[in-house]
Amino acid sequence: MNLENGWTEILAFLSIIKILKTTLKFFLESLSDLKPLLKALNKIKLLPDPCFSDYEWNILRTTLRLLPELQSQLKSLLQENKLSDFSEISLAALKSFGNELEPTDLGKYLDDKIQHILVDEYQDTSFKQEELLKKLTAEWEPDSGRTLFIVGDPKQSIYRFRDAEVGLFLKTQKEGINNLNLDQLTLESNFRSQQSLVDWNNRCFQKILPEEDNPDSGAIAFSKSTAIHAKEAYPGVVLHPLDPKLNPSQASRSEAKEISRVIKKIRGNLLKHLLQS
Repeated sequence: MNLENGWTEILAFLSIIKILKTTLKFFLESLSDLKPLLKALNKIKLLPDPCFSDYEWNILRTTLRLLPELQSQLKSLLQENKLSDFSEISLAALKSFGNELEPTDLGKYLDDKIQHILVDEYQDTSFKQEELLKKLTAEWEPDSGRTLFIVGDPKQSIYRFRDAEVGLFLKTQKEGINNLNLDQLTLESNFRSQQSLVDWNNRCFQKILPEEDNPDSGAIAFSKSTAIHAKEAYPGVVLHPLDPKLNPSQASRSEAKEISRVIKKIRGNLLKHLLQS
């Protein structure tokens, strides 16, 4: 009887092992379809230590005490010299609207007067600028006749050093602003560049850019462009490599000489073309 019970327990255990193996296999197969998740998990090991040392805590506490004092000194200097900076202008604009409970007269006036808003280069919008746009359109309703027109290209976002956050573009594209949902119009035709240059960019950035957007990290998915202009006889891209053995100073001089040579060649070809035409 005990032997029979023992075999029953062994068979039950083996059955559990089989279920676990099947579950693990399914889990691993599902992970293979989540490449962005795997990449994000892999980056966790690059995060700093979550625990601060006593020395680091002292630096943090000192910094928290120092920053308000520095801000006060900066505001005093700006006022004395009748100057301002981008951050101060943004904050002043936001304060001028008040808040939801206590809107200012200016906020009420602008809400009554402004009917149409066009925002260009939206890919370089900061959080403060987005908040300002939300205040301007806080009372807007769909089908009210008011229009919000936003233009931008997330692949051209270059002002992160001025607090631009390209993730806001992606978020607004999907969720809209306040109660306003945006109709999306995507331009895929390139009217500026010749086909050789467009094709080269398509080949390169298809390998560099991810397959999907990620608003949190600011990653922009690859999107193919189509050239309107016909392919020219001359190449769209020409590589001018520098000697990797050169030190920085030598490399700078070599680069300057190469740029000068290329400019002279282009000017000569252009002059020759004008004389022949």
